[in-house]
Amino acid sequence: MKKILLFFVVLFIHSNSFSQVLIDQTKTPSQITIQDLIGAGVSVSNITFNGSAANANLLRDQIGLFSNGLTSPVNIDSGVILSTGNSLVAQIAPGTQVSGASQVSVSPVFGDPDLALLVNDIVQNAAVLEFDFVPTSSFVEFNYVFASEEYPEFTPCTANPINDVFGFFISGPGITGPFSNSAANIALI
Repeated sequence: MKKILLFFVVLFIHSNSFSQVLIDQTKTPSQITIQDLIGAGVSVSNITFNGSAANANLLRDQIGLFSNGLTSPVNIDSGVILSTGNSLVAQIAPGTQVSGASQVSVSPVFGDPDLALLVNDIVQNAAVLEFDFVPTSSFVEFNYVFASEEYPEFTPCTANPINDVFGFFISGPGITGPFSNSAANIALI
């Protein structure tokens, strides 16, 4: 078996397009990874959230499970939500969120070297889930959606430039990239 390290990083994922999606924050990042993210035939270890194994074993407001996603632009029925702020903010009705009024996380993380490489800037309010996994087959698949409440109102061309960034980093045997652990960014947006 090949051991593959996966960095799953999402930054600025608030979106009022998630208005009908239901959010559940009753599991730790470790529980979510083992019970809900990783499927059968895969062993997982070394789970961290925002750079810490201790954080992975505590309830965190930046991560949760979502359901009812097919009723919204998410177009994935259920899964894991990572957010720069409190992921419960995703439950607001369309058009009710005032620009810049996101509910801030109680434990925001500043800085991430891999995301900083993507935007060539300082990274704030990161939500970073990392883990090692070993699949029993040669095929691994993840579905994801990147959503941002700040796009397109805040872009590098506006008076208040804020860059939302998303990276899906994978490293392991045969993978060579410019990110931590020679990871490659496989996010296609």
